[in-house]
Amino acid sequence: SGANVLTFGAGSRLTVL
Repeated sequence: SGANVLTFGAGSRLTVL
């Protein structure tokens, strides 16, 4: 589940950019 959290965080940052 840790990997899912990291992936979600990366996607969120990309969305912000």
